[in-house]
Amino acid sequence: MITVALDRSADDARPWIEAARPTHPSLVDVRHVVADLYNVVNVPTVLWIDERGRIVRPNDVAFGTDTFRHITGLDSAKAL
Repeated sequence: MITVALDRSADDARPWIEAARPTHPSLVDVRHVVADLYNVVNVPTVLWIDERGRIVRPNDVAFGTDTFRHITGLDSAKAL
């Protein structure tokens, strides 16, 4: 697993990455290449990509907390 921040600079993403303290690689895509390649229009979006770079499961918006439950109606527990 990796995370990719779509920000203007690494400094913009740094506070969020440091607060999350991930145990996996976290990348910053300042040119939004990942968004263009995989049609990411909402953040956060979960992508399942195989070794050949193909999406093997449809894009899905997933949140790590229930902050946006009132908007999405989705409970974060299933994704976690």
